[in-house]
Amino acid sequence: MPCMKWDANGNLMIGFLVLFMMPFSAGFTDSRDGIFLTLKSIVTRRVSVLEKFVMVLTSVLFMDVFSPVFAINRLYAALGSPPLQGWVQAGGDPCAEAWQGVQCVISNITQLILNGANLRGELGTDLDSFTSMIEIDLTDNHISGSIPSNLPSTIKTLYLSGNQFTGSIPSSLSILSQL
Repeated sequence: MPCMKWDANGNLMIGFLVLFMMPFSAGFTDSRDGIFLTLKSIVTRRVSVLEKFVMVLTSVLFMDVFSPVFAINRLYAALGSPPLQGWVQAGGDPCAEAWQGVQCVISNITQLILNGANLRGELGTDLDSFTSMIEIDLTDNHISGSIPSNLPSTIKTLYLSGNQFTGSIPSSLSILSQL
């Protein structure tokens, strides 16, 4: 009988070990997407309290200010918060929530196409935070100020005609090998 009790307890113990070592779900997250997906990953997988704290703290202090979500929020504010479907001033998920003019591959913002959207304001200084951006089309708007010198290094297509930009074309555009 003691041997049978050990087998049952041993099997139960092994079952619990397998259960607790196995993640509850597996999902694709991209560290470039900032705090939203970091918080999502905390919810969808088992992590310790200390690990949760470190992940959130890291996201808030470091990743969030470099994330595409933060950059698109800042762009929205620099453009004067125009009436664009889905766009918000803080947070959100431009890919999952299908923000107007935003195209994504999985959870990476790859295109910003807002031609003729009656946009005003400026482009701001955070465009280089779009680490997966391939195309920007902002033709036929009323965007003013200067063309930013810090465009994403991944940019292949840039349409800015029909706006009210001032100043010269930044020399930094010449180092963008894919443009």
